[in-house]
Amino acid sequence: MRDFCGRCDCCVRCDCCDCCKYCCIAQTIPLRGSMGPAGPTGPQGPAGQTGPTGATGPTGATGATGADGATGATGPAGADGATGATGATGPTGATGATGADGATGATGATGPTGPAGADGATGATGPTGATGADGTAATVEVGTVTTGDPGTDSAVTNSGTPQAATLDFVIPQGATGATGATGPTGETGATGATGPAGPTEQVPQGKDSAQKRGDVVFCHHPCIF
Repeated sequence: MRDFCGRCDCCVRCDCCDCCKYCCIAQTIPLRGSMGPAGPTGPQGPAGQTGPTGATGPTGATGATGADGATGATGPAGADGATGATGATGPTGATGATGADGATGATGATGPTGPAGADGATGATGPTGATGADGTAATVEVGTVTTGDPGTDSAVTNSGTPQAATLDFVIPQGATGATGATGPTGETGATGATGPAGPTEQVPQGKDSAQKRGDVVFCHHPCIF
């Protein structure tokens, strides 16, 4: 091993091939002979100082995903985070089973009557019922008839029973009508029979005298002739 140039320790630490037969610096050293058998491995020397970290090599291809490991113990609950924005409403879920009926509450106040609904269609005519027993014949009689005051309403009341009615009438008096037109003059009636002659009474004749015949007094005063 001492036949090498000694300028480096490449040949010293190699000794596994014929490369060191030729000096890398000066080719003046004679070639060495055939390599003898390897000697026993010497004891491991002390570890040298760690050299500087080399540059990071390129990232290798991603290996296959390994099997899932066992689930670890649940860690303590973390503090509640800030409430996030409300997400979109999800689809309506299926209707759940009907729960048990609760206790009946107190009856509320009656609300106002709603408007009458439209008349429904006329239903089919039902079967004819059995003929009822003959009823008692009703009677109707006229009771009192009273004249009411003008302008009041007429009225009819039953002072009897539904089967034996007695109707009392109140009929208001009509208002006095207007005076009608004067009718035509009637024809002159026939002359009546001549009555018996009354007693004759002598009356003095004179300027202021009067003659009385029966119940009629004839005045002879000249002012009326």
